[in-house]
Amino acid sequence: MKVTGWTYWSDEHFKNIDDVSDEIFGDIENAVIEEVRNKGYKFNGGAHQSNYDKCTPVIDNTYKYCVSMRRWGSVMQKAYNLPNEDGLGYVVWAWSNPEKPVYPE
Repeated sequence: MKVTGWTYWSDEHFKNIDDVSDEIFGDIENAVIEEVRNKGYKFNGGAHQSNYDKCTPVIDNTYKYCVSMRRWGSVMQKAYNLPNEDGLGYVVWAWSNPEKPVYPE
């Protein structure tokens, strides 16, 4: 699994990840985390779910990784190894941008 591009939340050219098994979902999420970390992308769950920024990852030119703002915050938490002792590490990026956002081009 690999991130092959970025699109809008409502782009109908790609399948939603709702259609994949749990095992494949984990592989997809790991690919997204790696891409975010390697490219230095930093943006919140609202941007991820928007239709005006291309902040929804496309996996293998087939699936779009559309998740909740909380889940996106978790992706950012894992990508940047943010503290998560209380299980709320995702909150930092779910609804806000604690740092200057960096978006895919």
